[in-house]
Amino acid sequence: MLTYIRSNAQSFGVKLAFLLIILVFVFWGVGTFNDGNTVNAVAKVNNELILVQDFEQAYRNAEEQTLRDSPGTTREQLKNEFLGRQVLQELVMQALITQEAARVGITVTALELRQLAEQEKAFQDANGRFDAEAYKQVLAAQRISLAAYEQNLRKTLLRQKIYAMVVAPAWADPSEAQHRYNFLREKRMVDYLFIPAKNFSAKFTPSEMPSNEEIQAYYESRKQDFVIAPKVAMEYVIVDPAGFKNSDDKVRDVLDALLEDNILGKPLDENAARFALKTARTGLLTREELVAQFTLKPDGAQALFAVGAGAPVDVALESGENYLVCKLLAVEPSATRSLEAVKNDIVTALTAEKALTAALANAATRRGDLLDMPVAPLRPARKKSMGIVSAPPMERGGQLADFAPDAELAEAVFAARPNVWLPTAFAVNSAKDGPGALLCRVENVLAPDPKEWENLQGLMTSIVERERTEGYFQFFVQNLFARAKIEVVNQGIVDRADM
Repeated sequence: MLTYIRSNAQSFGVKLAFLLIILVFVFWGVGTFNDGNTVNAVAKVNNELILVQDFEQAYRNAEEQTLRDSPGTTREQLKNEFLGRQVLQELVMQALITQEAARVGITVTALELRQLAEQEKAFQDANGRFDAEAYKQVLAAQRISLAAYEQNLRKTLLRQKIYAMVVAPAWADPSEAQHRYNFLREKRMVDYLFIPAKNFSAKFTPSEMPSNEEIQAYYESRKQDFVIAPKVAMEYVIVDPAGFKNSDDKVRDVLDALLEDNILGKPLDENAARFALKTARTGLLTREELVAQFTLKPDGAQALFAVGAGAPVDVALESGENYLVCKLLAVEPSATRSLEAVKNDIVTALTAEKALTAALANAATRRGDLLDMPVAPLRPARKKSMGIVSAPPMERGGQLADFAPDAELAEAVFAARPNVWLPTAFAVNSAKDGPGALLCRVENVLAPDPKEWENLQGLMTSIVERERTEGYFQFFVQNLFARAKIEVVNQGIVDRADM
């Protein structure tokens, strides 16, 4: 494998493969998978078993790390997001790299292991020297055996050595970074002609205004836009765990007592007063308003709408870092506004649509006149007489003048040749004049600032080189997966079924 990668690094096949590399590749579906009933293993990689105990240890480590990094995440969520499959992917990759290292004769010596361990600050004394006793004590405190820790170090070093060997042929053309920078930082000077839709709506005759049939059709096709969201009003109490000296048991006792009395129909304010808590009341609120006001999870807020007014709410809802116990006072069901109630809004919307259509048609005619003009920069006086405006320099992916961001327009501007009007008019929205039709052309291309390139040259070069080396390694790993025989023999453990 290594011989193939290195000897063919500059071949057309490898270069083409780089175009297809997915930097974060998806493991599930690669190789051969067969469910089995093997008790002591979760998978087999080229006849090497990944043992259940190794998988469980890796899963616990990944789970604990994720929970530390994302405090709001639950273990159940990680299970539903198939954390087990991600863990198994990493273990399979480790196995494949270890097997490849053995095949090509890459090893890790005891001296290399010791040198790597000595670099860990947790194993050093106050003078920065390796302390063998600290080494043993730290690992013992974390319930990690010396053998297991050194095995992990060995895998880390093997991966580093494999990585260094695979990416050794990788190189980036020095000019590539500057080409990338020039592409990203290039700006364009754009001339545009904007035709506001409002210029046409005021000119519509009665016969051109929306008919009753058009109004009815609009209403029927967009009824969902006229739905009034359901609302609830409630009496509630907030339980802040911080007020109970970090005692989870005490918080649970309070919540259980409040919910029990709530179910029995006892007054919530009296129940709350027993624990020195105060209740409050809301007006009618939609689900979105509940989520925003109380930092509820959407599904928790939605559950309130399944409860009738006066009925007990038998669960405490998470409200940010706190808990919310409530009783519904009123429920206003969902409803659809009548045609008569929204008729004026529909007429306004239809008139705006017709006006925009008229503006686009007018723009198409104006473009024909513009195409008859010389393909050259226009004098300022000529631009002004024609209503053409020169916009401030436009950045790639940015917005034109005061018009709302439009990805299609931005892409067209940066794909256009200078002094050629774009082939179509764009329906845009101006902050000043509202919707309308836009014609534009690129008058000039502005090269990036050389001084900015001097400041960013090192960063851009580093980015390009890193992408190239990572591409080599990902291509190498993908080839390992493609050639391997991988079998999942205990799917239930991987997906935490019934756990």
